[in-house]
Amino acid sequence: MKITKKETLTEAPKYLNEKCFNIREAHIEYGSIKIPTFPQIFANSNQSGQDQTKMLSSIINNFLYGYIKKYKNVDIKQEANNHDALYHINFLEFKSTLAKNGFVKEWIGNKASNKTPIHVLIAYTCNDTTITGLFIGVIDLTKGRKDREIYSGWKHGKSENSSYSKLQIDIRDDDKMHVLIGKRKKLTAINKYQHYEVEMF
Repeated sequence: MKITKKETLTEAPKYLNEKCFNIREAHIEYGSIKIPTFPQIFANSNQSGQDQTKMLSSIINNFLYGYIKKYKNVDIKQEANNHDALYHINFLEFKSTLAKNGFVKEWIGNKASNKTPIHVLIAYTCNDTTITGLFIGVIDLTKGRKDREIYSGWKHGKSENSSYSKLQIDIRDDDKMHVLIGKRKKLTAINKYQHYEVEMF
């Protein structure tokens, strides 16, 4: 799956800004003309960070679905319990997270079992009103192949009964990460997991 960096960084900001504005506009209270910010929209949420990430992730995913359909003439959207897209014969799972200070080192998901091996890993930065930058990488976490070892994988939270899991890319697997937008962060030898940097718009 090829995503052209130049075209993405040209088209993504316009689309993402428009959709973020539409969402904020839809949350204007009756009798008010003031468009709320994201913090104001989620001020009363018990899981404000998760709710905001879920909303913004949906916008980013829809951009990617439309982008690939436009330039590859392929409709990859196929959201199901264990995958989000189908590209040729490959199921893909999209996973997004907020990149703190422009960098990302982990993605959070639900339980660690039954994950589609090929992941489109997305990180974003945002301000109070819109998305300001993206990282997009693709990695195949298929285990048991004879031609290579895989050291990364989803791990349970505090116990196997935990409702969430975490994915970090082992530094030994960094060569298997195909970075489409953004870049790798240079690390010292003591780092066990790779960090990635968002490309700002």
